[in-house]
Amino acid sequence: MALYIGERLDEIIQFDFSKPHTSKVRAELSVKLCDQYLAPLTEIIEKSKVEENTEEEEDDVEDKLGLMDTLENYLKGDAMNKMFHLRNLKCNAVLPFISALPVPDWEKRDLAVVVSFGFPKTVPGRLRARQRSNAILTVIESHIDRIFSDRKVTDVEHNKDAKVPHVLCDVNDVSVIIKISIKPFCSPQFMAKDVVDNYKKFDDRFITIANYFHSYLKAKVVNKKDERKAKSVIPRLRSLKMMVIHFFKHYKLLPADLETLEGMICSLSLDSEKKPISLGTLYFLFLDYYLDVVSLEDDYLEVTTGEVFEKKSIGLTNLNILSISDIFDDHIPGERVNDTLIFKRILKASFVIIQRFLNNRTGDVLNNLRVIPLRPRVEL
Repeated sequence: MALYIGERLDEIIQFDFSKPHTSKVRAELSVKLCDQYLAPLTEIIEKSKVEENTEEEEDDVEDKLGLMDTLENYLKGDAMNKMFHLRNLKCNAVLPFISALPVPDWEKRDLAVVVSFGFPKTVPGRLRARQRSNAILTVIESHIDRIFSDRKVTDVEHNKDAKVPHVLCDVNDVSVIIKISIKPFCSPQFMAKDVVDNYKKFDDRFITIANYFHSYLKAKVVNKKDERKAKSVIPRLRSLKMMVIHFFKHYKLLPADLETLEGMICSLSLDSEKKPISLGTLYFLFLDYYLDVVSLEDDYLEVTTGEVFEKKSIGLTNLNILSISDIFDDHIPGERVNDTLIFKRILKASFVIIQRFLNNRTGDVLNNLRVIPLRPRVEL
């Protein structure tokens, strides 16, 4: 693991050693030097170990009537499951919908939910998320009285033409809005929180790195213009956690797949292995991973297995969207990063500053990182 990381560091930094070394020795020295030179960055990142106190991650949604459970149980019941399966659809879960954007007054409801659907069989050539969402909502609308059979349901409305199609209704005087998320895969770990809980017992440093990077990105927002742009550039914290998990899997810092025997065997070796790589070095490699290993424009990140799929091969046509499995809202307009170009420029500017510092050890690397603007002028 350390050798694999060291080989990549040697490739991208190419330290000028005083005498020739074998590739293994160069890799080991590269790790040690990066850890040493990036100690100030490691110290700053370590301060982010405590979970960010952010409402977006752990908002408690008030559902005193248990309407989400009722809706989920109905949609995942045998009859509905069979009907959806015939149409190559599967209901993953009914989840609280927490918007990253201000919700307009007309859309505010007592309970906002999103129903996550995926494809249990072959992923279609075109996602047609809007068309499929409206088809599912039509089914929900026609079954709404049966879904909440022991409640009083009134004012049912299916808005097919909205920016995000939805069904509105009142259940026992509780106003409800239902939206749909179509995912290319039916992952067994479709809720980001569950994925984080599963993996942090092996190595929780991915949370620390994600917390730091999220704070780092938010600090780039310094005016009203930045605030408007930030919504389409800065991923939500849970998305960043999934990105770091995917990166950790690439370097075998986390099990490949907790759902398989191979994954469990891998986890046994991870438990007993020391992890000497510093947070500063890992952060530098994280930047490199999403600049040179994975293409944010072309690739879809499947977090459960750590695989990468070409977006076009699974029906995704918008190459500007950051697409990650296990994140249920990245195919809902307004809830996703849809300007990967600027996001990558921030990655690139940060990477270049750290790479330059590692090569010449001059300048204040922390200050240079801090002053990178939200829209850095850097060639990709």
